[in-house]
Amino acid sequence: MGALVARFGRSFALNFDDIDRAVFAQLAKDRQALRKRAIYTLGHLVDVVENEHFDRVVDRVLKGCEEAVVKGSASNLRTYISAATAVCKASPSRFAHFLPRFVPLLMKAIEQVNDDELKEACLHAFETFLQRCIKAAQAFVPEIVRVCGEAIKYDPNYNYDDGDENGAEQMDVNGSDVEVSAVSGVI
Repeated sequence: MGALVARFGRSFALNFDDIDRAVFAQLAKDRQALRKRAIYTLGHLVDVVENEHFDRVVDRVLKGCEEAVVKGSASNLRTYISAATAVCKASPSRFAHFLPRFVPLLMKAIEQVNDDELKEACLHAFETFLQRCIKAAQAFVPEIVRVCGEAIKYDPNYNYDDGDENGAEQMDVNGSDVEVSAVSGVI
């Protein structure tokens, strides 16, 4: 459906209400592949719809984020954050006025929910907001930098144990422990 909207969305009178209803139904599915396709389609859809329809779509994405934060559903929140990122990439000038509603919500999510994939999605969203909505995002830069700095302090692939008595530390590399000497840095 995404290719159809991308290719013919401006040429033919497609029923965008039915398309976005189908897209949002797919965003609620359990299968990751369906949600990814829906996000892809949503990105193309917002590029071709009128401003009023765009606003309704973004409001639905925002509502989905808010509901996921309240429920504590990291999986749904990741999906809606990815949808917001796709919308921002497709139409940054129209998305910019929604930043004051999205940025605080994502900051709250990244601080409250302890899910590494969710933090990664939030970091990616912040990166997209800063790259695509430069002027609108300037007001949020100090807070985004603070939150991102705190989020990237922890590396889930690193073993934070104290190490053994000879100064060597262990790091998990592809499921197997590798010992690294703290003195020489030799594996």
